[in-house]
Amino acid sequence: MPSFRSSTELLAFDALIGNNDRHFFNWGVICHQTGRHISRFSPIFDTARALIWKHSEASLSKLEEKGRRPADQIRKYCRESYSKIGATGEGRVNHFALLASVLNRNPATKTDFDILVGIDSEPVELLKNLLKGEFARLISPLRQTWICRLLEYRTEQFRLTIQGEPTNA
Repeated sequence: MPSFRSSTELLAFDALIGNNDRHFFNWGVICHQTGRHISRFSPIFDTARALIWKHSEASLSKLEEKGRRPADQIRKYCRESYSKIGATGEGRVNHFALLASVLNRNPATKTDFDILVGIDSEPVELLKNLLKGEFARLISPLRQTWICRLLEYRTEQFRLTIQGEPTNA
């Protein structure tokens, strides 16, 4: 089976992007037939239920209406984004509460969860480059803006969680 570290990296990635559809049908384990190689998780796929997936273009436009603060909308969206994976004895929790629960029970996993260590740029900058290039004609400018706002906020909350600080999500 894949290592515990692989499991924590999967949970960390889901928290970072807000994937609320991680279940046994959309992840897998790659095993060598003769056992000569260590089993590992397959590449992450089916993350369509993340990064503002619920909102239509019209819905995103309404979020931009006068008097509505995008930061408040992002905070609310993150607070109400739950993982299908739960924390024992805590009921339904959002991604950051799930990470905090695992970290509280096993502080040694902190380095396993910190998937942002070693990347050259901020996740939102990497995403902006992808959106401007490969996905420029596939995703509306409005949706791109909201996705970037969300990832920037989630990255901030993710870092707070890893540091053991309280989050707003």
